[in-house]
Amino acid sequence: MTLRLALALAAFVLLVLANLAQHVWHPPLSLVEEQAAKDWGGPDWRVRFNPYDLTRGERLWTPAHEARLQDYVGKGVYLTAITIMGQCVYQGLSLLVEVGLAFGRPLPHLTTAVYSSAAFINGLGVMMCCMFLFFWAIQKAAHPEWRAQWNFYEARGYPKYWPLMVLVHLPSLVCGFVDVASKDASLLAKYLPGPAALVWAGTAYHVAYEAWLYLNFVMCGGAIPYPWYYDIQLSDRPLTNLLLYLVVVNAMISGIVLGYRRYIIACVGSAMATQRPTKRE
Repeated sequence: MTLRLALALAAFVLLVLANLAQHVWHPPLSLVEEQAAKDWGGPDWRVRFNPYDLTRGERLWTPAHEARLQDYVGKGVYLTAITIMGQCVYQGLSLLVEVGLAFGRPLPHLTTAVYSSAAFINGLGVMMCCMFLFFWAIQKAAHPEWRAQWNFYEARGYPKYWPLMVLVHLPSLVCGFVDVASKDASLLAKYLPGPAALVWAGTAYHVAYEAWLYLNFVMCGGAIPYPWYYDIQLSDRPLTNLLLYLVVVNAMISGIVLGYRRYIIACVGSAMATQRPTKRE
């Protein structure tokens, strides 16, 4: 029981650190604000802003782009920021549940909510870190222009931007596995959702985020955080390619979340056999 509590606390601390890295230790927004004012000729630069007027029509990141991007919801436009904040809240509640179970003061409703959410929340965290590593690899191999943001910050005194990004993203992956080790196997087996429920939940999360991204795009003068969307926009069949991209991303989300569910099943082992037959693999 002590080990489970220690693991739950460790996962919570890691996610707190990830959120601090995203919101506190990240280079300040004032850096891009100041550069945008210089590039666009004054503090009223938003009046004249067009995301790519200064890049000869190319879809490249600029300091003005980053500043304008965060005008509506700040860092809440980023999938990473949303996901790690949700994971941190979940992990804090999970720690409360484990403390209650350890000291014989269970919290029934919270326990049900936390254990039922474990596969989905942790699966999303694993997915988000995998996406970060995937697009980082693409950036290194084929699209160095996607690194413009990193180059900007590193040139202004933040040479450790890569370790910072690792601290932002890696806890999501690590905590996905630490959290399972901190849980009661019989309760995990009892409350494990079925595959269809997880696919629908993942799809709903994805659709909601894409709608949120589009709203921010409209409210912030055409700024969007991920450069590949502009590559899609400039392609020969933008609508077809966008739909294809969304389908592929949704399939990836579903596949990773379902794969994580299989991992939970492997961890709880024989405890699955004692549960109701409705909890199918």
